Amino acid sequence: MVSVLGRTKESVADKYQGERFKMIRVIPRQIKKMFYLLLMMMGLSSALASTFYVGQISNSDALIFVTETENSLLIYVCGGASDWATHTSWFSGELESDNSFSIGGQDGLAISGQLEGKAAKGQVNLANGTSFSWIAYEVLPDGPEGLFRFASETEVAGFILGKNGENVGSIRLIKPAATVVLPLRLEAISDDGVLACYSFEGQEICVDIPEFQRIE
Repeated sequence: MVSVLGRTKESVADKYQGERFKMIRVIPRQIKKMFYLLLMMMGLSSALASTFYVGQISNSDALIFVTETENSLLIYVCGGASDWATHTSWFSGELESDNSFSIGGQDGLAISGQLEGKAAKGQVNLANGTSFSWIAYEVLPDGPEGLFRFASETEVAGFILGKNGENVGSIRLIKPAATVVLPLRLEAISDDGVLACYSFEGQEICVDIPEFQRIE
């Protein structure tokens, strides 16, 4: 992640008006998707990537991203404008033999669900005890929808692009005194990442978040 801390929003935006966000890349997503479809027909796709699902949390602005690799799960639920503070958490755990899971997350959230072929569904339980159902559908790697993620010892940023243009994101700043979670706003999309910004201590800060590939 290229974290441009301390720069103004305008100076960062000027940077991203250059070739990176205007050029047609050497291997555009359309070619990657055709290649992946061909591998699926040949039965070789499982060796290349995790299975990705993108969907929505009912009765909320929140989106959900689920990925499974060899029974390991990474799940990101992120609230929108009205509920990012209550509906945002990362989850990691293992898939049971019947393709179900139940995982505790951050800030008192928990999630349960089931993978069912091309779809996944379940429930999210908030810290206040409220439950919401969710459903997500499989998406292709390198498609327009999916997860963009970066994690370090001091920052964890996540951004979800939905199938119909919906987008939500958050950044978790791990400070010595306390952990701060802030919403991200989409500024630009490249072929392999998103530029998103947030406000913190009077500054407008932008971060370049790469496209998530697989659970390592």
